[in-house]
Amino acid sequence: MVKMKRIYRWTHTKIAEWNKATFPKNSAILQLLKIEEEMKEMDKELGISFERWIEEWADISIACAAGWYRFKLVTALNILKLIESMPEYHLIMEARDKKMDVNIKRIWEGNNHVEEIAC
Repeated sequence: MVKMKRIYRWTHTKIAEWNKATFPKNSAILQLLKIEEEMKEMDKELGISFERWIEEWADISIACAAGWYRFKLVTALNILKLIESMPEYHLIMEARDKKMDVNIKRIWEGNNHVEEIAC
């Protein structure tokens, strides 16, 4: 039996490119802080809401993709490897695709979205 590799719309590289275009003044330190913020949010959902927990891992994956591919943060790379080893990996990547589809439709100020762009 041959296992088919799933393909996701939002690759790590594509996320890093979006991050650079959207947050041009971002720095490695700010990206590390974003990763830490997302990790804390994920931790709050542990054992409470599986769906929200997966969504928070998706946010972590987005922050880490930018952290590694844009700033070469080894911490971000290690977290990406951890996510790839998780049994929930495919659920996280599917959630990440959905989140990025929303993120590109937002207006951002600093690291926070301030408005949704109507389609």
